[in-house]
Amino acid sequence: MNHLNQQGLSLTEMMVAIALGTMLTAILLNLFLQQKHHYRFQTALTRLQENSRFAKYLLDQDIRQAGYQGCLNIHETQPQQLIKNPDALTQFNAATIVQGYSSQSNTQWAPSLPVMLQDQVQPNSDVLLIRKASNPVSQPLGLGPDQKTLQIQPTSHLQSGDIAIIADCEVADFFIAQLTTGQSPNQSHQLTINPIANHTDQFSKYYQTDANIMRYQQFFYYLKNSGQVNSTGQPIVSLYRQDQTGSTLELLAGVERLHISYGLDTNQDQSANTYLTAAEIQAQDSWADVVSIRLEWVMYTIDEISKTPQPFMVQGENINLSNDKRIRLAMTHIIHIRSQYL
Repeated sequence: MNHLNQQGLSLTEMMVAIALGTMLTAILLNLFLQQKHHYRFQTALTRLQENSRFAKYLLDQDIRQAGYQGCLNIHETQPQQLIKNPDALTQFNAATIVQGYSSQSNTQWAPSLPVMLQDQVQPNSDVLLIRKASNPVSQPLGLGPDQKTLQIQPTSHLQSGDIAIIADCEVADFFIAQLTTGQSPNQSHQLTINPIANHTDQFSKYYQTDANIMRYQQFFYYLKNSGQVNSTGQPIVSLYRQDQTGSTLELLAGVERLHISYGLDTNQDQSANTYLTAAEIQAQDSWADVVSIRLEWVMYTIDEISKTPQPFMVQGENINLSNDKRIRLAMTHIIHIRSQYL
Protein backbone atom coordinates (compact mmCIF):
# COMPACT_ATOMS: atom_id res chain seq x y z
CA MET A 1 0.00 0.00 0.00
CA ASN A 2 1.26 3.43 -0.96
CA HIS A 3 0.84 5.69 2.08
CA LEU A 4 2.04 8.69 0.13
CA ASN A 5 -1.32 8.86 -1.78
CA GLN A 6 -3.47 9.19 1.41
CA GLN A 7 -4.79 12.72 2.14
CA GLY A 8 -6.77 14.23 5.16
CA LEU A 9 -9.02 17.32 5.42
CA SER A 10 -7.50 20.59 4.65
CA LEU A 11 -7.77 23.44 7.14
CA THR A 12 -10.29 25.18 4.87
CA GLU A 13 -12.48 22.07 4.62
CA MET A 14 -12.36 21.60 8.38
CA MET A 15 -13.38 25.23 8.99
CA VAL A 16 -16.27 24.88 6.52
CA ALA A 17 -17.43 21.66 8.25
CA ILE A 18 -17.27 23.33 11.67
CA ALA A 19 -19.16 26.35 10.37
CA LEU A 20 -21.87 24.16 8.83
CA GLY A 21 -22.12 22.10 12.01
CA THR A 22 -22.39 25.23 14.11
CA MET A 23 -25.09 26.66 11.84
CA LEU A 24 -27.04 23.39 11.94
CA THR A 25 -26.74 23.25 15.74
CA ALA A 26 -27.91 26.85 16.03
CA ILE A 27 -30.88 26.17 13.76
CA LEU A 28 -31.86 23.06 15.72
CA LEU A 29 -31.40 24.87 19.05
CA ASN A 30 -33.51 27.79 17.85
CA LEU A 31 -36.18 25.37 16.60
CA PHE A 32 -36.11 23.59 19.97
CA LEU A 33 -36.48 26.87 21.88
CA GLN A 34 -39.35 27.95 19.63
CA GLN A 35 -41.14 24.65 20.14
CA LYS A 36 -40.52 24.86 23.89
CA HIS A 37 -41.96 28.38 24.03
CA HIS A 38 -44.90 27.34 21.88
CA TYR A 39 -45.54 24.40 24.20
CA ARG A 40 -45.38 26.62 27.30
CA PHE A 41 -47.67 29.17 25.66
CA GLN A 42 -50.26 26.59 24.62
CA THR A 43 -50.08 24.83 27.99
CA ALA A 44 -50.61 28.14 29.80
CA LEU A 45 -53.51 29.03 27.51
CA THR A 46 -55.11 25.62 28.07
CA ARG A 47 -54.71 26.02 31.83
CA LEU A 48 -56.35 29.45 31.63
CA GLN A 49 -59.32 27.95 29.80
CA GLU A 50 -59.57 25.14 32.36
CA ASN A 51 -59.43 27.63 35.24
CA SER A 52 -62.15 29.70 33.57
CA ARG A 53 -64.40 26.66 33.29
CA PHE A 54 -63.69 25.84 36.92
CA ALA A 55 -64.58 29.40 37.96
CA LYS A 56 -67.86 29.14 36.03
CA TYR A 57 -68.65 25.85 37.74
CA LEU A 58 -68.00 27.26 41.22
CA LEU A 59 -70.09 30.38 40.62
CA ASP A 60 -72.90 28.44 38.92
CA GLN A 61 -73.50 26.27 41.97
CA ASP A 62 -74.34 29.11 44.33
CA ILE A 63 -75.80 31.72 41.99
CA ARG A 64 -78.31 29.34 40.40
CA GLN A 65 -79.51 28.35 43.88
CA ALA A 66 -79.89 31.89 45.22
CA GLY A 67 -83.11 32.02 47.23
CA TYR A 68 -83.38 28.24 47.52
CA GLN A 69 -85.53 27.14 50.49
CA GLY A 70 -86.64 23.64 49.61
CA CYS A 71 -89.80 23.22 47.55
CA LEU A 72 -91.03 26.76 48.22
CA ASN A 73 -90.50 29.61 45.79
CA ILE A 74 -89.20 32.50 47.87
CA HIS A 75 -90.89 35.00 45.55
CA GLU A 76 -94.27 33.48 46.36
CA THR A 77 -93.77 32.36 49.98
CA GLN A 78 -91.19 34.21 52.00
CA PRO A 79 -89.91 32.63 55.24
CA GLN A 80 -91.16 33.86 58.59
CA GLN A 81 -88.43 36.10 60.04
CA LEU A 82 -88.12 34.88 63.63
CA ILE A 83 -84.71 36.41 64.40
CA LYS A 84 -84.83 39.25 66.87
CA ASN A 85 -83.42 42.55 65.58
CA PRO A 86 -81.95 41.12 62.34
CA ASP A 87 -79.12 43.14 60.83
CA ALA A 88 -78.51 43.74 57.14
CA LEU A 89 -76.75 40.40 56.75
CA THR A 90 -79.44 38.25 58.41
CA GLN A 91 -82.23 39.13 56.01
CA PHE A 92 -83.60 36.32 53.85
CA ASN A 93 -86.37 37.34 51.46
CA ALA A 94 -86.98 37.88 47.76
CA ALA A 95 -85.26 41.28 47.84
CA THR A 96 -82.06 40.05 49.50
CA ILE A 97 -81.21 36.71 47.88
CA VAL A 98 -78.91 38.51 45.42
CA GLN A 99 -77.13 41.77 46.15
CA GLY A 100 -74.00 43.43 44.88
CA TYR A 101 -71.52 46.22 45.31
CA SER A 102 -70.16 48.01 42.25
CA SER A 103 -66.75 49.66 42.28
CA GLN A 104 -66.86 53.43 41.91
CA SER A 105 -63.15 54.11 42.47
CA ASN A 106 -60.12 52.56 44.14
CA THR A 107 -61.68 52.97 47.58
CA GLN A 108 -65.43 53.34 47.07
CA TRP A 109 -68.24 50.94 46.26
CA ALA A 110 -71.96 51.51 45.82
CA PRO A 111 -73.67 50.57 47.98
CA SER A 112 -70.96 50.74 50.66
CA LEU A 113 -69.18 47.50 51.49
CA PRO A 114 -70.12 45.68 54.71
CA VAL A 115 -67.69 46.06 57.59
CA MET A 116 -66.40 42.49 57.19
CA LEU A 117 -65.16 43.34 53.68
CA GLN A 118 -63.53 46.66 54.47
CA ASP A 119 -59.90 46.76 53.22
CA GLN A 120 -60.32 43.28 51.73
CA VAL A 121 -61.53 43.84 48.19
CA GLN A 122 -59.23 44.48 45.24
CA PRO A 123 -59.72 48.06 43.94
CA ASN A 124 -61.77 48.50 40.77
CA SER A 125 -63.54 45.15 41.09
CA ASP A 126 -67.13 44.36 42.03
CA VAL A 127 -68.53 42.19 44.83
CA LEU A 128 -71.42 39.70 44.68
CA LEU A 129 -73.54 38.52 47.62
CA ILE A 130 -75.66 35.35 47.45
CA ARG A 131 -78.09 34.06 50.09
CA LYS A 132 -79.69 30.63 50.08
CA ALA A 133 -80.48 27.54 52.10
CA SER A 134 -78.12 24.59 52.07
CA ASN A 135 -79.17 21.16 50.97
CA PRO A 136 -81.32 19.57 53.71
CA VAL A 137 -79.24 18.56 56.72
CA SER A 138 -82.08 16.85 58.58
CA GLN A 139 -85.79 16.13 58.76
CA PRO A 140 -88.10 15.99 61.75
CA LEU A 141 -88.45 12.49 63.17
CA GLY A 142 -91.69 13.40 64.81
CA LEU A 143 -93.50 16.06 66.77
CA GLY A 144 -92.19 17.20 70.10
CA PRO A 145 -94.37 17.78 73.15
CA ASP A 146 -95.40 21.19 71.82
CA GLN A 147 -94.95 23.61 68.91
CA LYS A 148 -91.60 24.64 70.36
CA THR A 149 -89.71 21.35 69.95
CA LEU A 150 -88.82 19.00 67.11
CA GLN A 151 -87.08 15.63 67.33
CA ILE A 152 -84.43 15.49 64.58
CA GLN A 153 -81.77 13.08 63.38
CA PRO A 154 -78.54 13.00 65.43
CA THR A 155 -76.42 13.40 62.28
CA SER A 156 -77.96 16.75 61.31
CA HIS A 157 -74.67 18.72 61.12
CA LEU A 158 -76.55 21.55 62.81
CA GLN A 159 -75.22 23.30 65.90
CA SER A 160 -76.65 25.63 68.48
CA GLY A 161 -76.28 29.20 67.26
CA ASP A 162 -76.54 28.31 63.57
CA ILE A 163 -78.96 30.31 61.47
CA ALA A 164 -81.39 27.74 60.09
CA ILE A 165 -84.40 27.38 57.84
CA ILE A 166 -87.16 24.82 58.26
CA ALA A 167 -89.67 24.49 55.46
CA ASP A 168 -92.29 22.22 54.01
CA CYS A 169 -94.19 23.00 50.83
CA GLU A 170 -96.48 25.47 52.61
CA VAL A 171 -94.46 27.67 54.98
CA ALA A 172 -90.90 28.30 56.14
CA ASP A 173 -89.26 29.69 59.28
CA PHE A 174 -85.95 31.57 59.45
CA PHE A 175 -84.42 31.38 62.93
CA ILE A 176 -81.39 30.87 65.15
CA ALA A 177 -81.30 27.25 66.28
CA GLN A 178 -80.81 25.73 69.68
CA LEU A 179 -80.01 22.03 69.95
CA THR A 180 -80.19 19.63 72.86
CA THR A 181 -78.23 16.49 72.08
CA GLY A 182 -79.30 13.02 73.07
CA GLN A 183 -77.61 11.10 75.86
CA SER A 184 -76.19 8.58 73.39
CA PRO A 185 -74.71 9.11 69.87
CA ASN A 186 -77.69 7.42 68.23
CA GLN A 187 -80.36 9.21 70.21
CA SER A 188 -82.33 11.93 68.45
CA HIS A 189 -81.65 15.61 69.09
CA GLN A 190 -84.17 18.21 70.11
CA LEU A 191 -84.36 21.29 67.90
CA THR A 192 -85.82 24.41 69.45
CA ILE A 193 -85.83 28.12 68.69
CA ASN A 194 -83.31 30.08 70.74
CA PRO A 195 -85.58 32.21 72.95
CA ILE A 196 -82.99 34.95 73.41
CA ALA A 197 -81.85 35.43 69.81
CA ASN A 198 -85.37 35.13 68.33
CA HIS A 199 -88.51 37.13 69.05
CA THR A 200 -90.50 33.93 69.63
CA ASP A 201 -89.76 30.44 70.90
CA GLN A 202 -92.40 28.71 68.76
CA PHE A 203 -92.30 27.49 65.19
CA SER A 204 -95.01 28.92 62.97
CA LYS A 205 -96.66 25.48 62.66
CA TYR A 206 -96.41 21.86 63.75
CA TYR A 207 -93.91 20.66 61.15
CA GLN A 208 -94.36 17.06 60.01
CA THR A 209 -91.77 14.54 58.89
CA ASP A 210 -91.95 15.85 55.30
CA ALA A 211 -90.34 19.16 56.31
CA ASN A 212 -86.67 19.90 55.56
CA ILE A 213 -84.20 21.52 57.94
CA MET A 214 -81.47 23.51 56.21
CA ARG A 215 -78.60 25.73 57.21
CA TYR A 216 -78.62 29.33 56.08
CA GLN A 217 -75.77 30.17 53.70
CA GLN A 218 -74.45 33.56 52.72
CA PHE A 219 -71.52 33.95 50.34
CA PHE A 220 -69.57 36.99 49.23
CA TYR A 221 -67.56 36.60 46.02
CA TYR A 222 -64.77 39.12 45.49
CA LEU A 223 -61.18 39.61 44.34
CA LYS A 224 -58.38 40.12 46.82
CA ASN A 225 -54.59 40.39 46.79
CA SER A 226 -53.52 36.94 47.96
CA GLY A 227 -50.30 38.26 49.50
CA GLN A 228 -48.29 36.04 47.15
CA VAL A 229 -46.07 37.13 44.26
CA ASN A 230 -44.87 35.40 41.11
CA SER A 231 -41.28 34.76 40.04
CA THR A 232 -40.82 38.40 38.96
CA GLY A 233 -42.37 39.91 42.08
CA GLN A 234 -45.78 40.73 40.61
CA PRO A 235 -48.68 40.39 43.09
CA ILE A 236 -51.15 37.54 42.59
CA VAL A 237 -54.84 38.43 42.83
CA SER A 238 -57.30 35.63 43.57
CA LEU A 239 -61.03 34.99 43.65
CA TYR A 240 -62.27 34.52 47.22
CA ARG A 241 -65.50 33.39 48.87
CA GLN A 242 -66.46 34.50 52.38
CA ASP A 243 -69.37 33.00 54.33
CA GLN A 244 -71.59 34.46 57.04
CA THR A 245 -69.11 33.53 59.77
CA GLY A 246 -66.32 35.53 58.13
CA SER A 247 -64.44 32.41 57.04
CA THR A 248 -62.70 32.98 53.70
CA LEU A 249 -61.69 30.47 51.05
CA GLU A 250 -59.35 31.16 48.14
CA LEU A 251 -61.03 29.65 45.10
CA LEU A 252 -58.81 30.51 42.18
CA ALA A 253 -55.53 32.40 41.67
CA GLY A 254 -54.89 34.70 38.73
CA VAL A 255 -58.16 36.62 38.39
CA GLU A 256 -58.62 40.34 37.81
CA ARG A 257 -61.13 42.96 36.61
CA LEU A 258 -64.29 41.35 37.99
CA HIS A 259 -67.30 43.30 36.72
CA ILE A 260 -70.83 42.23 37.60
CA SER A 261 -74.13 43.39 36.11
CA TYR A 262 -77.62 42.27 37.01
CA GLY A 263 -80.34 41.21 34.59
CA LEU A 264 -83.53 43.07 35.47
CA ASP A 265 -86.96 41.75 34.50
CA THR A 266 -89.02 44.89 33.93
CA ASN A 267 -92.14 43.32 32.40
CA GLN A 268 -92.51 40.13 34.50
CA ASP A 269 -91.77 37.73 31.63
CA GLN A 270 -88.99 35.96 33.63
CA SER A 271 -86.22 37.17 31.33
CA ALA A 272 -83.78 40.05 31.60
CA ASN A 273 -84.71 43.16 29.65
CA THR A 274 -81.64 45.13 30.67
CA TYR A 275 -78.43 44.69 32.65
CA LEU A 276 -77.56 47.27 35.31
CA THR A 277 -74.82 47.77 37.87
CA ALA A 278 -75.36 47.14 41.58
CA ALA A 279 -75.46 50.90 42.19
CA GLU A 280 -78.23 51.30 39.61
CA ILE A 281 -80.25 48.38 41.00
CA GLN A 282 -79.85 49.75 44.53
CA ALA A 283 -81.02 53.19 43.43
CA GLN A 284 -84.18 51.65 41.94
CA ASP A 285 -84.66 49.26 44.88
CA SER A 286 -85.14 46.46 42.32
CA TRP A 287 -83.17 43.54 43.76
CA ALA A 288 -86.30 41.36 43.87
CA ASP A 289 -86.60 41.67 40.07
CA VAL A 290 -83.09 40.44 39.26
CA VAL A 291 -83.39 37.22 37.25
CA SER A 292 -79.83 36.70 36.03
CA ILE A 293 -76.27 37.81 36.65
CA ARG A 294 -73.64 38.65 34.05
CA LEU A 295 -70.05 38.12 35.16
CA GLU A 296 -67.07 39.52 33.30
CA TRP A 297 -63.56 38.80 34.47
CA VAL A 298 -60.01 38.31 33.20
CA MET A 299 -57.89 35.24 33.92
CA TYR A 300 -54.12 35.56 33.68
CA THR A 301 -51.09 33.30 33.94
CA ILE A 302 -49.21 33.57 37.21
CA ASP A 303 -45.82 34.02 35.49
CA GLU A 304 -44.82 35.90 32.36
CA ILE A 305 -45.04 33.42 29.49
CA SER A 306 -45.23 35.57 26.37
CA LYS A 307 -42.22 37.15 24.69
CA THR A 308 -44.16 40.38 24.15
CA PRO A 309 -47.11 42.04 25.93
CA GLN A 310 -50.42 40.51 24.86
CA PRO A 311 -53.33 42.94 24.30
CA PHE A 312 -56.79 41.89 25.48
CA MET A 313 -60.30 43.32 25.39
CA VAL A 314 -62.58 43.98 28.37
CA GLN A 315 -66.07 45.51 28.04
CA GLY A 316 -65.27 46.67 24.51
CA GLU A 317 -62.01 48.35 25.53
CA ASN A 318 -58.73 47.17 24.04
CA ILE A 319 -56.08 47.05 26.77
CA ASN A 320 -52.33 46.72 26.24
CA LEU A 321 -50.13 46.54 29.33
CA SER A 322 -46.74 47.52 27.96
CA ASN A 323 -44.59 46.00 30.72
CA ASP A 324 -46.63 42.86 31.44
CA LYS A 325 -45.97 39.66 29.49
CA ARG A 326 -48.51 37.46 31.25
CA ILE A 327 -51.18 35.86 29.06
CA ARG A 328 -54.75 36.99 29.70
CA LEU A 329 -58.13 35.58 28.78
CA ALA A 330 -61.27 37.71 29.11
CA MET A 331 -64.45 35.81 29.97
CA THR A 332 -68.18 36.62 30.06
CA HIS A 333 -70.72 34.32 31.68
CA ILE A 334 -74.46 34.77 32.31
CA ILE A 335 -76.11 32.74 35.09
CA HIS A 336 -79.87 32.51 35.56
CA ILE A 337 -81.37 32.36 39.05
CA ARG A 338 -83.57 29.26 39.28
CA SER A 339 -85.94 30.61 41.92
CA GLN A 340 -87.09 33.23 39.41
CA TYR A 341 -88.19 30.53 36.97
CA LEU A 342 -90.00 28.07 39.24
